[in-house]
Amino acid sequence: MYSLLFIKQGDKVALCANLPAKHFLRKGATYQLLGGNGKPELHDDPSSWTLSADFKSLEIESSSPLYSKLCEVDSNTGDCTLPSKVVLDTNLVYDDVAKLGGDEYAVDTIRTVKMKVGSTFIWYEYVRQPCVEHSFYRDAKKLTISQIKKDKVEKANMCGNPLSEIATPMCAPAGWETTSRDGRIFCNYQGERMTYDSASAICQANGMEQAYPQRIKEWACGPCCDGLVSPQWWKDDERFRSWSNSDCGLRVKVELSSGQVAIVHSP
Repeated sequence: MYSLLFIKQGDKVALCANLPAKHFLRKGATYQLLGGNGKPELHDDPSSWTLSADFKSLEIESSSPLYSKLCEVDSNTGDCTLPSKVVLDTNLVYDDVAKLGGDEYAVDTIRTVKMKVGSTFIWYEYVRQPCVEHSFYRDAKKLTISQIKKDKVEKANMCGNPLSEIATPMCAPAGWETTSRDGRIFCNYQGERMTYDSASAICQANGMEQAYPQRIKEWACGPCCDGLVSPQWWKDDERFRSWSNSDCGLRVKVELSSGQVAIVHSP
């Protein structure tokens, strides 16, 4: 007698929403060398983010435990060897001094990191471990997908898992629905994404709340817009996702004849 074992794609793989905090600083985290060009290979970042000095990068200081791992000093010369691939062999420990020395401990996830070696800037890209996203999850929140086009911000909405690092904060003063239509984005580096709770904490720290206003007044990571004026660096095909403070409904649509299931987002 033979038995067949069917393994679905994603079986025995961690849920993305269940990855441990600071997973990019834990044992097994992988980084690949980009060299002097900060444009990532595995993340879809616009070229303007790395070619313009106006955009904030996640720079790690020489005192950082992560810097030490990426540098990998040659014991004979004392110079950084800069391996093409680095896999952390232990969880990095950040004391109070190290936590204050760089932004990498303040974020939920990393895309690329920038480090100064001598007089040169070197970049590494974080390669997140494989993980699975559930199609249905609890306590969904509304995500606003924005696209700046000429003189206005075009928007669409969908649901997002609040435990996943998938969107940026969008903050506005209390009462923004009637008194202010301007939103502000605060972040540690251009393209930063975070969980819903982290986004809410950033808004609260700046005396604001999560919102979904009609305009973007300030982008704290780079040049942005004044009211509805489209920034020169933003292309029409570039979009970003931001958290809102609204709940979102996930529903199931079933085709009776075939039994096929579709997901309906009801923000």
